[in-house]
Amino acid sequence: MNSNVVTRLVGDEMILLDSVSGNYFSLNAVAARIWEMGQAGLSRITICESIVSEFDVEPSTAALDLGELESKLRSLGLSLFG
Repeated sequence: MNSNVVTRLVGDEMILLDSVSGNYFSLNAVAARIWEMGQAGLSRITICESIVSEFDVEPSTAALDLGELESKLRSLGLSLFG
């Protein structure tokens, strides 16, 4: 869990505020859902299956989105999986 990150839903977006760095980030609806599931401790497979179902995308697209988000967050010092 990112104990230093405060989140807030604003419409379909999720705003993340890293209280340590003071940086904030905006996630679209898909990324916000991935963030929620990752922080809840769900596995990558479960997250991909949920994204496929909830957003009607191909499994390869869901896996790619998950990997890209995880990589981007890691580069910002955040962990997708709590």
